[in-house]
Amino acid sequence: MDILNYVKGIPTFKKSSLLDRLSVTTVNANDLKNNIARMDANKIDLEKEINSWVISKSISRDLANGPYRGLSFNYAMDHALSTVVSLCEGLNKIVSKDRHEVWDGKLLNLRQANILNLLEHVDHFLKYTTFVYDVLITQKNKKTRDADTYLQKADARFLAQTLEFYKGTLFFLLKGSDQIIKDLNKIPEIDVDETSLSVMEGTSSKDEMELVKNGFGVHNLNPVFWYKLGRMNMHVAEVEKARNENDTFAMKISQANNLRNGTNDAALDDQIEVYQDEIIKNVARIRSIEAQYA
Repeated sequence: MDILNYVKGIPTFKKSSLLDRLSVTTVNANDLKNNIARMDANKIDLEKEINSWVISKSISRDLANGPYRGLSFNYAMDHALSTVVSLCEGLNKIVSKDRHEVWDGKLLNLRQANILNLLEHVDHFLKYTTFVYDVLITQKNKKTRDADTYLQKADARFLAQTLEFYKGTLFFLLKGSDQIIKDLNKIPEIDVDETSLSVMEGTSSKDEMELVKNGFGVHNLNPVFWYKLGRMNMHVAEVEKARNENDTFAMKISQANNLRNGTNDAALDDQIEVYQDEIIKNVARIRSIEAQYA
């Protein structure tokens, strides 16, 4: 999708809602980053699982053959998540200083459009990364290579169909937040209209039109993204869901540690089941909220 059509699909929302969204994203990224650190501290090695699942194997292969060769899978993810945290801090400052208290797709400037597009990319990245690690740690604990046995069909389809998009965002984030913010600030605050864009396309400024080279319109992957802005009950539900997912991830790390040491903690196993049930309930809650605005 081109930027003109992209902005037409963005409804009016308050700047404060975008700041709320950045806070939710920071919480999610920090929790996931902390769990990866916990896994490393417990020396939980996922190398075998990474190389046996088609999704993670593809990501690992591109890391090995791309511009960031030499980075381990976990280090690359940790670095990308650190970028997300720092990026949200930088975006928070930029958005807070913006003079517009209400953002409207029909009135967005080029820099604002790129900020929103960037946040959609990050939203997808966090969702995808959470899925990947849950599959890997579950594979290790269940001692199975067949991820399809415990992935819902919709989730498996999501992972397969957006893999290349995900890898593009990963490599983009590996540039680091300083470079991304620097590139963002180069984008002029001109109106997003045919006249302005035609002028830019005919000059050396053409490359500055698009910050993330994955294109615009990521919310086609998640059509209700924009309904989440301004819906505080949605933010609360998403934070709870993310926290439950990350708590479950932490418990699975402990479970993997127990299995490695030849011990079993029935209470921990039961708690994992409880948290997974809570995640399912929260997904249903989020979908119910989404349905009100679809």
